[in-house]
Amino acid sequence: MTNTDRSTVPALFDTYAQALSAIDLDTLADCYSYPALALTRQGRQAVTAPDQTRAFFAANGPRYLARGIVGVRIANLRAAYDSD
Repeated sequence: MTNTDRSTVPALFDTYAQALSAIDLDTLADCYSYPALALTRQGRQAVTAPDQTRAFFAANGPRYLARGIVGVRIANLRAAYDSD
C-alpha cells in the first residue's frame, strides 16, 4: 500500500491528480475506500476491491494519453450539498 496523504480533502485530491497524471495504479487505488460506487455517463458499478480500480485505470490511462491528456489539476475545491 502506498503512503497516500488523505489528511485533508485538498491533500487527497492533490495526491489523486498527481497519481492520475502519472497513471500510478497503486496510488490511485489507495485513494478510494472500498466498497465504492463508480458513477459514469455509461452507468454505475460497484467497486469492491483495489484491483478493480487498478484494472480500470490500466485500461483507460493509455486512452487519456492518446487524447493528449498528459496532466490533471483539480482546482476550486469546495463543499456542495444537496438541499434535499
